[in-house]
Amino acid sequence: QSTEAENLCEFVCATSEQLEDIPKSFKEAVTGKDKHKWIPSIKSELRSLIGNHTWDLVRKTKKMNLVSTKWVFKNKLNADGTIRHKSRLVARGFNQIKGKDWFKSYAPTLSLSSLRILLSLASKHKMHVHNVDITTAYLHGQVDTDIHLSIPEGFEPSTAVEEQIMRDGGCLRLNKALYGLVQAGYIWNRTFVKSLKSWEFRQLKTDPCIFVLDRQGRKLILGIYVDDILACYNDKKDLDFFIEKLKADYKFKDLGPVQKCLGVEIERDFNGNFTIHQHSYLKILLEKFKIQPSKRAKTPITNALDNCFPGEEPSESNAASDFTIGTKFSKVDPTAYKSLLGALLYMAVATRPDISYALSLLARFAAEPKKMHMDALLRLAKHLANTQDYRITYGKPSQGFVGYADASLAKEEGMKSTSGYFLSHCGGPVIWGAHKQKVLAHSIAEAEHMSLSQLGRDIIYAKQLVTEMGFPVVGSIPVHEDCQPAIRIAENPGFSRRSKSIRIAYHNIRDLVADGVIKLIHISGKSQPADILTKPLGGPQTESCCRVLFAN
Repeated sequence: QSTEAENLCEFVCATSEQLEDIPKSFKEAVTGKDKHKWIPSIKSELRSLIGNHTWDLVRKTKKMNLVSTKWVFKNKLNADGTIRHKSRLVARGFNQIKGKDWFKSYAPTLSLSSLRILLSLASKHKMHVHNVDITTAYLHGQVDTDIHLSIPEGFEPSTAVEEQIMRDGGCLRLNKALYGLVQAGYIWNRTFVKSLKSWEFRQLKTDPCIFVLDRQGRKLILGIYVDDILACYNDKKDLDFFIEKLKADYKFKDLGPVQKCLGVEIERDFNGNFTIHQHSYLKILLEKFKIQPSKRAKTPITNALDNCFPGEEPSESNAASDFTIGTKFSKVDPTAYKSLLGALLYMAVATRPDISYALSLLARFAAEPKKMHMDALLRLAKHLANTQDYRITYGKPSQGFVGYADASLAKEEGMKSTSGYFLSHCGGPVIWGAHKQKVLAHSIAEAEHMSLSQLGRDIIYAKQLVTEMGFPVVGSIPVHEDCQPAIRIAENPGFSRRSKSIRIAYHNIRDLVADGVIKLIHISGKSQPADILTKPLGGPQTESCCRVLFAN
C-alpha cells in the first residue's frame, strides 16, 4: 500500500504542471479555449504601457543589443471572490549585458523583523497602520541606460510612420523600467526614495526601507516593501498629508487599514493591539498537500532525527517515527520534499518561531531525503494543522524588549551545537533564530555564550532601529539565560579555562553587559522558553514554551 510520503510525492509530481489553468505562452493565450478572457487582458496591458510612454519605436542598428520579451499570465483573486485575468509584458533580463545595459541592480526590501518591530511599536504607542499599494511601480522609474527591446508579440503600429519603421526593421527603445529588467528594482527604489526625501521624510540607516516624518511633534513612519507601503500614524492629518503628496506623482491603490503584508495577516483589536498570523496561508498549504490534523502530532518534532546527519545512515534505534511505515531509509522524491519544506519555512521565519528548530534540522536533508525525513516533515505539517490558532500578539504595551537565549550541546565529539534565542517586545517575539553554530563548542558554557552573542547582535539592531525612529530604549534590556557559567563568562572578562577557546568575535556580549545595554538574568532550565528553539521537547514542555511565544 502507498504511504503518506509516497502519496505526497505522486501528488506534487502530478500537479506541478497544472496547479493553475493559465496559458504558458502568448500563442496559447490568444488561441486557447479562454482566449476571450486573455485577449482583452493583453490589450489592456499594452494600452497601459503605451499610455505611460514606456517606449519609443525606433529603427534598429547592428550595434544594438536587443532584449527579448515574454508575456506572463496569472489568475488573481479579487476581494469579492471573482477571478481577474492578469497579463504582464516583461523583459527577459538575462539578455542584458552588464556594463552596457545595466550597472547597478541592488534594491533593499523591508525585513520581516523590521515589520514585526513596527507593529509592536504601533501597539505600544496606539498607532494606526494604513496600507497603500503603488500601481505598476517599476514603470514610474526612468531607465539609466539605452535599452532596446525586440518587438513583443501582440504589438501593433498605430500610425503610418510606425508601420514604415516596422517594415524597415524596428525595435523599442525603453523610457521606463519595464518589469524583468535587471536594474528595474534599483531604479524604482531610487525614484521613490528621492520623492520621499523631497517630502522631508528621513531614511533610517539601520533599515533603509523605513522612513520617518516628524511633523509638529508627531510621527509618520513608513515601512516599504517594493510597492507595498505601511504607514504608521497617530493623527490622520499626517496620513492625509502623505496621501496628497503621493497622488501628485504616482498611481496607487488605497487599501485602508492593513490586513495583509508579505503574506502575513495582520489584525488590530479594539485596544489598539496588533496580532499577526498566517491562517489563510496555512489553510491553502494543507489543502494543497492534502494534510489532515492528527492527535498524535502534539510536538513539532520527535527525537527520531536527533543523531542523524546528511550522508549518514541513521541507526534503527533512532529512526522511530509516529508516521513511519515501510522502509525508513528508502529515498523519496526531493521535489516533493523541498516543495513542502519551502512552504513551511516561510511560516517559521514569519509567524511560527516554535517550528524553527524542526525545520532547520529537516532542511539539512533536502538534497537526498529519506522516507523517515518525509515522515517527520509530514508530522510537522500535521502539528501545524493541530495548532492553527497560534498567533503572535503584541498585547503588553508596558513591556519593552526582553531576550531569551539557550543552546543545546552536541551529543557526540566533533559535532556542532545549536543556538536558540528570541527577542520579544510588547509581549510578542519580534526576532528569533534556531541555528547550528559555526564553530565547535567544547562545553555547554561555550555553546550558551555563543548563543548569547548571536542574540546580542540582534539586540543592537533592534535598539538602533527604534532609537532612530524616535523611541529610545531606557535602561538595560533583560536577557534570560539558564547557564550560570555562561553568565559568569559574559560578566567577568578575565581569563579562564572555560573561555580560553572561545573566538574573540563571540565576546561582543561582554561589551554589551559592561556598557549596560543588556542585563543577564538567570532562569531555570525548566522555565526557559527558548528551549524549543534548540532541541525536540515533549508535549508539556512544548506547551510551556508556546505559552510565552504566543502569550495572548
